[in-house]
Amino acid sequence: QTQMEKNGAGVLFSCGSGADVQVLLLKRQSKHNDKAWGLPGGNADPGDGDLLTTARREVVEELGSLPKHYNIIGSIPTRRGKQGQKAYTVFVAALPANARDSWQIQLNKEHSLWRWFPVSAICQQVDAAGPGSTGVGGGIYQSPQLWTGTAGPPGQLMGQQLTGPVDLHPVVAVLLQPSLRSQMIQLVQQACTSR
Repeated sequence: QTQMEKNGAGVLFSCGSGADVQVLLLKRQSKHNDKAWGLPGGNADPGDGDLLTTARREVVEELGSLPKHYNIIGSIPTRRGKQGQKAYTVFVAALPANARDSWQIQLNKEHSLWRWFPVSAICQQVDAAGPGSTGVGGGIYQSPQLWTGTAGPPGQLMGQQLTGPVDLHPVVAVLLQPSLRSQMIQLVQQACTSR
């Protein structure tokens, strides 16, 4: 039996429908998983009460606020680390396009960029990179299709044009493994049809 070293939670925000479903990812700028694209979220605090409270608290800390309208559809428990000692629950949320576009995201110092990525393009890039290539430093490479999501305020690009390898945070990499990918995609699709 593996003893839990960390317990945390985050939110996978989704918007769109069908092949146009996009998810929000943040680019880290910290000593852990620097430059990796991941979810808003973090470790549970003793006063949180439950993991959904943890996830919401972390979203506010990292993005400045929660979107005005969103709906939590379900959750996906994940384990990572060499011994599976890090538990992380991903809550899947849907928000309508008008809530996405009016959300005034203000990143904290842990992140440098935020973008809406097409789920299908992320999955295609992970598959193209091959087995074992989805983690940090794993070389998920840019393609024009991957970068067609909404970036920054509506109609305005944030930051420089992205080039070179794109790394995924370990939590995102775990979500994209075959054992969890179908559950993640099913929840995202359900979220986007139930708004």
